[in-house]
Amino acid sequence: MRRKKTASRSDQPTLVTISDSVRHLGMLVEDLRSQVQQVAEGVTIGVSGVRTELREFREESNARFTVLEAVVRENSADIRQNSADIRDLTNRVEKLERIEERVIALERRR
Repeated sequence: MRRKKTASRSDQPTLVTISDSVRHLGMLVEDLRSQVQQVAEGVTIGVSGVRTELREFREESNARFTVLEAVVRENSADIRQNSADIRDLTNRVEKLERIEERVIALERRR
């Protein structure tokens, strides 16, 4: 059987290597904090930009919708007027047709 190799004193970390490792980890943590802060700032700027674009889109859409509503109202009024004009013209044509029928009847009597 083999004997287990025991760690020698030279294999064990020293205070200097532990201190260096802690310092290195501290630098890594600080770097991560900095990166997280940059990401958070980027997200904040992005959200602010999206909000601005959304507000501008709403304003533009509302303005377009207002114009569209006015055009629809005007077209509706025009359609109502056209319908009234058509009814009036239909009545006039019917009267003319009756007059024409009477004229034809009178001409036949001659």
